[in-house]
Amino acid sequence: MRFLLSPNELRSLLGDPRLVLFDIRSRAGRGAYEAGHIPGARYVSLKDDVTGVRTGSNGRNPMPELPDFAKKMREFGVSGSSLVVVYDEGRPAFAARLWFELRAVGFAGVRVLDGGFAAWEKAGFPVTKEEPSPAAPGDFTVKAPLERVVTVEEVERNLPEQKFLLVDSRPADRYHGIGEKEDPVAGHIPGSVSCPVSTGYGPGGRILPRDALQKAFVPVERTAAGRPVVNSCGSGIAASATQLAMREAGLSPAGVYVGSWSEWSSDVSRPVERG
Repeated sequence: MRFLLSPNELRSLLGDPRLVLFDIRSRAGRGAYEAGHIPGARYVSLKDDVTGVRTGSNGRNPMPELPDFAKKMREFGVSGSSLVVVYDEGRPAFAARLWFELRAVGFAGVRVLDGGFAAWEKAGFPVTKEEPSPAAPGDFTVKAPLERVVTVEEVERNLPEQKFLLVDSRPADRYHGIGEKEDPVAGHIPGSVSCPVSTGYGPGGRILPRDALQKAFVPVERTAAGRPVVNSCGSGIAASATQLAMREAGLSPAGVYVGSWSEWSSDVSRPVERG
């Protein structure tokens, strides 16, 4: 199954009534969207549309309640027959999180623009400042999940059992507890292994070719030794991008621990490893 769409393929879909196009360049914010976006794209905010309510103990970007998320997607015009394409600046960090959540509510028809807005611009394709008219409400409803959301309780139970391998997609220095700037506690979840999100991506944020992806993830597969693989990071963003890359490589990662390090480290009673 394909999870990516090239700029050429997206261009051929512009004007297709099935297409729902999302701009989630949340790092740059809505200002980047207003300065220019792909024709027909609607701006989606990571904080307001994709992330759940923060409690102080559930991570920086917690999962929303899935029925609420599905309702939000209907308001954006997503129906069961829609083809949803999501794009980010370049490497699909936020786009991959939206991809993951749509699949978590059972929506199969979602693709990520390979290389994001940067690749679209580089190809010389049209950009506009015009916002599309409000969408007619869609009819999508929650279905059986296509991606699994792993909970902190499952990660806690896995500490002594090690029935699955927890992969940490943060940069290696943060995994080792060096130079932590995002969260108040430095280190990693005991038993997890480092596999930075950059492992699956090349220049311009484009995902590696499939054969290169498969080679890149060989160390993870060897360490897993047949166990399921669960992706984590700081707050469920980079982990979703690693999940996407693994899927594109033909692997079958078991899920994403969305709360990740920011949730785990919020409870001082949970063990931490450094180095």
